[in-house]
Order: sequence, then C-alpha cells, then structure tokens
Amino acid sequence: MSLDTSDSKGSTAAPEEQEAATGVDDEMLEVNGKEGGEAATREDLEYQVADLEGQVEQLRDHLLRGKAELINFRKRVERERAELGTVAQAGVLEKLLPVIDDFERAIVTDAEDAQAYRQGVELILRSMENVLTGMGVERLEPLGEDFDPEFHEAIARIETDAHPEGQVVDVFLPGYRVRNRLLRPARVAVAARPPGDTGQDDEGAGESSERNG
Repeated sequence: MSLDTSDSKGSTAAPEEQEAATGVDDEMLEVNGKEGGEAATREDLEYQVADLEGQVEQLRDHLLRGKAELINFRKRVERERAELGTVAQAGVLEKLLPVIDDFERAIVTDAEDAQAYRQGVELILRSMENVLTGMGVERLEPLGEDFDPEFHEAIARIETDAHPEGQVVDVFLPGYRVRNRLLRPARVAVAARPPGDTGQDDEGAGESSERNG
C-alpha cells in the first residue's frame, strides 16, 4: 500500500515540474527575443551612422572641390584682367609711337625759320589730338559756360559786370574726359559779382529809368 501512495505522489508532482520548466523556457525565449531585438536595433543604428558618415565625407569632398574651383576662377579672372590691361596699354602706346617719332624728328631738325618750326609742332599736336579723339577722349574748354563743379575746377574768381555770376571767363588748363569718366577737370576762372553790386541788370535799370521818366 505504501508503494501505491508513493507512486500516486510522484504522478501528481510531475505536471507541476513540467509547468515550472515551461515557464522557465518562456522567460528564456523572452530574454533571447529582447536581446535579439536589441542586437538588430544596434546593427541598424551602426548602419545609419556609417551611412551618415559617408554622406558627410562626400559633402566635405564637394565643399573642398568647390572651394578649389572658386580659387582657380578668381585667379583666372585676375590673370585675364591683367592681360586685358596689358592689351589696352599696348594699343594706346602703339597709337602714340608715330607722335613720338614726329617729336624726335622735330628735335633733331635745324629749323632756321621759326614759323615753319611752329607749324611743324602744331602738326604734331594735331596728330596727338587725333589719337586721343580716336580713343574717345574729349577735350573740355568751357569758356563762356556756367561753372559745373563736376567737370570744372575754379582756381580764380574775377569780379566783373561784363559776365553773369558763375560764368567761366577764362580757362587756364583744359580738362579731358573719356566717355563718362573724367580724366582731369578744366581749371578755370569764374565771374563773381563786384562788391556793392545789387545784381540788377542793365535791362532792369533801363525799365526803371523809363518809369521814372
């Protein structure tokens, strides 16, 4: 009878042990699942980081190339600008060479006739003026014009009743400009009103005399 009781207890304890073993297995599976998920997430992050690092490296490479191209572009522009300046200077000098030749011939020539020598120098001057005109240079001789501070430089004021105030009455040195760029202002004398002058013109004075008459 005792043997039967022992067998009965043994058969009763077996399902409990199996249930406990099953619970342990589920917990192990859950832990393994979490670890597997964490490992997968870590791999994804590492892949994303590596991809971002690659993109950053590409952007850095593009930036360096763009910077190098910009530096080369600036150097090329400066070189071309210098070459254009040299070409422009060469063109001007080439046009001036005949004028220099004429001056040199005039210096070595023994001219007994002063009038003939003067005429020769005047011809050289006309040649020089033609060169400047061909280059777009304009001579400024504003005699009789109103004073314009943009193109004129007043170096004297002449008190006079013969000219309106502010009118250019003498040109000491002509000015020059090429297109819209002023090379040198014309140095002039400007008319000024004499002291005590009321500014009444002759016409106004005549009308006043007629009314008084």
